[in-house]
Amino acid sequence: MGNSISLFEQIYELYRNLILKGIIRKGEYLPSVREVAVARKINPNTVVKAYALLIEDKLITPINKKGYLVTYSTLSQKQEHLKETINKLKLQGYSEQEIKDTSKEVFSDDQN
Repeated sequence: MGNSISLFEQIYELYRNLILKGIIRKGEYLPSVREVAVARKINPNTVVKAYALLIEDKLITPINKKGYLVTYSTLSQKQEHLKETINKLKLQGYSEQEIKDTSKEVFSDDQN
C-alpha cells in the first residue's frame, strides 16, 4: 500500500469507508482475517488489529465461528424500523403491490 500510515490503519480505513458508504451493508460479513491476510500477503495479526478498531467503533461485531458481521447501518433508526416491518409483512405473505396500495391509502387518508 506504500504510504506513511501503518498497514492495520490502512485496512481499518478501507473497511470503515466501505461500511460508512453503505458498500458493505448491515448484515453482511467482512472477508475473513485469513482471506485478507493471504490476499495482501500480510500477517493475520495486522488484520485482527484493524478489525479490533472497527469493533471499537461499533461498525462490526465478531460472531463466533462465522466471522465479522457488519452491524452499522447507513439507514436512520426510523428507516431501519420501516424496512424490518415491510420485511415482516412480506414474510406474512403480503405482496409488494398490496403493501404499496395500503401505504398509499394510509397517506391519502392522512390528507383528508
